[in-house]
Amino acid sequence: WYQRRVRGSAVPVEDLKDQLMESIKKTISLAGALAEQRTQKLEKMINSSILEMKEKLAASEEKLTKKIDILNEEQLETQASLDKMEGKIAKLEGTEKDLSSNLQKLTDDVETVETNVGTIEGKITELDKTEKAQNSNIQQLATKVDTMKKVWPDGSYCISANGACPAGFSRYEGYIKAISTYAANGTYIKAANLGSSFIRCHGNCGRWPNWYAEIQIVSCCK
Repeated sequence: WYQRRVRGSAVPVEDLKDQLMESIKKTISLAGALAEQRTQKLEKMINSSILEMKEKLAASEEKLTKKIDILNEEQLETQASLDKMEGKIAKLEGTEKDLSSNLQKLTDDVETVETNVGTIEGKITELDKTEKAQNSNIQQLATKVDTMKKVWPDGSYCISANGACPAGFSRYEGYIKAISTYAANGTYIKAANLGSSFIRCHGNCGRWPNWYAEIQIVSCCK
């Protein structure tokens, strides 16, 4: 027997072993309890972190979904705008083709007009020459007429008056009014002005029954 004095008495070795084993068991039990507590705390922390991460992920996913929806809407609006722009571009291309066609037509018309203008200018030049020749002839005739007006044949004679009489002539006029005719229509009375002389109805045609016509003769005599 190995004896040890404990508190003034000897303890057997077996008892020491039992006490040591009991102490080890308690230590192991205490270590297990501590480990269990730490494990539970760690598990709670992990679960809390996981839950927090899930909530953050859910919030991020919701935000991302909203952003995706916004992007999809913007993409649809952009596509609609592109479609409109393509339509406008197609219209502009059609307008450009029409303008090109019209421009070509205008160019052709301008060339035709220029050709016609050249022809017209040639004709105008010819007409100018003709007009100058005619003006010259008219001037010559006017000179001859003026000469003839200034010179009247000698002798005694009368000419029909048309306004004032020439120098050297005296004015004479006579008339017959209220001439009896069968009717006042164009078959029996044909009105006419002969210089200062005339034939016409007496007053308004048909106003004086049976006395329908009148004649006036005006002459210049020397």
